[in-house]
Amino acid sequence: RRDIRPVSPAEEIIAVQERMAEENLDALPVVEADRFLGLLTSRDIGELFRLLSTQPDLIRETVRE
Repeated sequence: RRDIRPVSPAEEIIAVQERMAEENLDALPVVEADRFLGLLTSRDIGELFRLLSTQPDLIRETVRE
């Protein structure tokens, strides 16, 4: 797919996860100032959600963090 809009490091993980679910995506590119920084995967988000059971303050983490 060529129409995938990248995410910014400043976006909240929860919002990115919702978008990935809505668009049925397993990964999204992370881009800042037209520079590719990495790939955020559903597995990465799953790991964060597993940590939430012991660290609930992580719910507002951004992609950068």
